[in-house]
Amino acid sequence: KGGLRSTPYRRETLASVRPPYALRTQHAHFASGTVAPPERTSTAAQADGRQLWVTDLSQEAAPLCAHAAGEPALPRLAVVVGSEGAGVSKTMLAAADRRVFLPMCGFTESLNVSVAAALVLQRLLDRRDASGAPFGALPAAEAAALRARWYADLARSEEQLQLFLELATRGGAEPYLDTRRPEAFREEQRAGGKRTAARRRAFEGEAGGEQGP
Repeated sequence: KGGLRSTPYRRETLASVRPPYALRTQHAHFASGTVAPPERTSTAAQADGRQLWVTDLSQEAAPLCAHAAGEPALPRLAVVVGSEGAGVSKTMLAAADRRVFLPMCGFTESLNVSVAAALVLQRLLDRRDASGAPFGALPAAEAAALRARWYADLARSEEQLQLFLELATRGGAEPYLDTRRPEAFREEQRAGGKRTAARRRAFEGEAGGEQGP
């Protein structure tokens, strides 16, 4: 099967994320556990039948385009994105089956890792869709286990936890066919933002009054 199925990550890459909820939210998106030394990343990719593609700005890298004419269907992939300054390690470059880069416009040479990772994955998904290749679906048991864990992480109360886990056992929530938000939702979000701003101004005014001249 072609396509993207899961994402291993290195634990230390999340160390700088401060808010606990942000850390939990990121962790919920990674389904393949952690790998520490780079050598294990390439070994794990090979064992799972995946090619290792890494981002690189050297002359050996090929541009990653969403619609590549004449390119074969995407293989099973493990994608590695390096930091904006140093890039990926020499060990990872040596293990790579292919080096790719995102063509830039204007004076921009590179992107930070989060933006680069998002764009790389979107380019790959666009290529998969353009080729008509089927999406690599998870086995049913693996999908059920991932859904239960993810739903549990989303719960903010015991009541929500029970509700979400019950929903998970029934196969999960019905996906939206159209993820665009209606105007009523946007109006509610705007109203909520105005209420938050008003409360902030009121709080700042009270704090300023307490300080006195």
